[in-house]
Amino acid sequence: MALDSGTLTVTVEAAYDLKDPEWVGRQDPYCVIRVGGQTFRTRTAVDGGRNPVWNETFRFSLPDATDTDVVDLVLKDDQLVEHDATLGAASIPLAKARQAGRDRARAPVISPQHHRHHGTVSLALLWEPGSCQQLQPDDDDDAMGPRQLAKEGGREEDEEEAEQQEAQLGKEQQRHHHHHHGGGTPRERVDVVEFVAQRPVA
Repeated sequence: MALDSGTLTVTVEAAYDLKDPEWVGRQDPYCVIRVGGQTFRTRTAVDGGRNPVWNETFRFSLPDATDTDVVDLVLKDDQLVEHDATLGAASIPLAKARQAGRDRARAPVISPQHHRHHGTVSLALLWEPGSCQQLQPDDDDDAMGPRQLAKEGGREEDEEEAEQQEAQLGKEQQRHHHHHHGGGTPRERVDVVEFVAQRPVA
């Protein structure tokens, strides 16, 4: 079922009783969170072992066309030498969060190899309908964030103000030369206008 537009805030709290494949020391788990086509990951809980704690919050901007009704998670062990080992996966439905505006959930972590239950992961969800906004920068160089759009929107007013200042300075320059020299040369007046036009627009 397609989600209405809105913002989903996901807080990844902790995991409990995870499988620990480490023979020496404790594993360093982290969590990858996916909603629709957007993906985030937590920091690595160094020496988190079987009960890592993250308490990290992520915000997902969900437009009308987003066709998803779950939060998908993959828990992994951060390994420096080898590829990161997958500890398990979990999915949490969004139905309750959408209806009530919030949800606290603890989902089973399922092993990808044997499809067995290896611990749980806890999340807090907050759903804000109708508040969809681009919260993460787009990889596309042409994409604009909210601050860039605001800057673009005020650029026309800045240019209009600059033109008015140029015209005023030009008139004052003409009066100045006319008073002291019986009229200034066109080149002197144009130089002043060009200098003002090249000033940076805030």
